[in-house]
Amino acid sequence: AHAYFFNGSDLTEYYNPDTEHYYMVVDQPGVTWGGAAFAWDSNTDYHLATPQSLDENNFVWGLIETFPSDFSSDLSALSANRKYWLGGLYSLSGNPSDGPDGLGAGWYWVEGQGKFWNDTGPYGSGLLSPSEAAAAQAAWETDQIAGQYTNWQTGARPWQTDFYVYEPSGDGKSDGDSRLAMYSLAGDNIYNHMGWWNDQDKDDISRIYGYVLESF
Repeated sequence: AHAYFFNGSDLTEYYNPDTEHYYMVVDQPGVTWGGAAFAWDSNTDYHLATPQSLDENNFVWGLIETFPSDFSSDLSALSANRKYWLGGLYSLSGNPSDGPDGLGAGWYWVEGQGKFWNDTGPYGSGLLSPSEAAAAQAAWETDQIAGQYTNWQTGARPWQTDFYVYEPSGDGKSDGDSRLAMYSLAGDNIYNHMGWWNDQDKDDISRIYGYVLESF
């Protein structure tokens, strides 16, 4: 482990024995994805975190997990539901770190670990009929890539069963929702977020509280 500082404060390194990597959380409300990436672009030890398994995703989520004062209150939960940038991005041609690799448009990890989602969406979100929800679910499932872990928020809200969310809900090709963020809200039997992912515009700082780093 090493000593790292940000804005005059020490950053804590957390070791994950499963990946044998260290992780750090940088609390910086309002930072853009580009600002987070640029801040560590010349660092040879860390990059934006790229959780590629359920265990690793849960580890990262545990570092940023927040708890609302009242789980039964929508407002309380939303106010506690922060987002932190991760190292995933939408690309039309391939991984920008490596240049086009022939895998085409989709979501890629920033450090050359490859493509993890095809993303022909948006799939449809909001108040959906059963048939509309089934069509959205089918389209969403076709974009999964065998062997690639994802944790996009998807399906019906437990407390509003006719309201569906299928992330990534934007269209990275046109609306700019082309960067990966993780929700911080603690899971329970109502909200059940559990480290869900969200696609977000690289310059959209709404509910962004910082970013998570991972060692090489």
